Amino acid sequence: MSEEYYWDIANATEMGRYLTRKEIGLLRFFFQDSRGIKSCLDIGCGSGRFSLPIRELGVRVTAMENDLLPLSKLQNKGREIFTILGDAICLPFKDSCFDCIVGIEVISYLPNIDTFLQECHRVLNEHGYLCLTFSNRSSYKRYLHRLRSQFRIFYRQSFAGIKAALEKQGFQLEAISGFNWLPFGRGSNSKLIRVFERLEVLLCLGRLPSISPWVFLVARKREQLE
Repeated sequence: MSEEYYWDIANATEMGRYLTRKEIGLLRFFFQDSRGIKSCLDIGCGSGRFSLPIRELGVRVTAMENDLLPLSKLQNKGREIFTILGDAICLPFKDSCFDCIVGIEVISYLPNIDTFLQECHRVLNEHGYLCLTFSNRSSYKRYLHRLRSQFRIFYRQSFAGIKAALEKQGFQLEAISGFNWLPFGRGSNSKLIRVFERLEVLLCLGRLPSISPWVFLVARKREQLE
């Protein structure tokens, strides 16, 4: 297939590669530290940026996307990944069928976060895990984004708001890490990106999730909604 997929291009920049390194690193740390995860649903899978590394860890992956182009590209890559066209707020799966759900850079595009979390809760097994990232409006990048971009769907959720939504829908927050403190947009190829990436690690900025531009979190399904 010769047609280009936007996110493959966007993630090929220096900044795109930084984000991919960071997100895959966080996911690998979670999967290698967690026991008993055999099945995973990757929502908004694209052409397999995260589905493929998760599959390499021995996890059975179902990759879901609402766009046929990236799904076709992922199918051509093989690796025993089941692909399905679907909607994140109406998951086409039966109850309690996954050990883990991954939704990287997904929440900002959804019209109703509560409905999404309800659906995740429904299809997760007992004590199943939910791994998400979101852009945090309680960060300096919210203001940079408003100056630079015409798109207003990003940086709408706060750290406190996401925590409250998870609790409301039956999840318990287990791990959090902040990232993407770098003062660059995704299209940047600045030579300073590696420098700022090292500073982010040296200054332990991942320990400041409440004000981090982007946040990676792991939540676990409680037995019953209160």
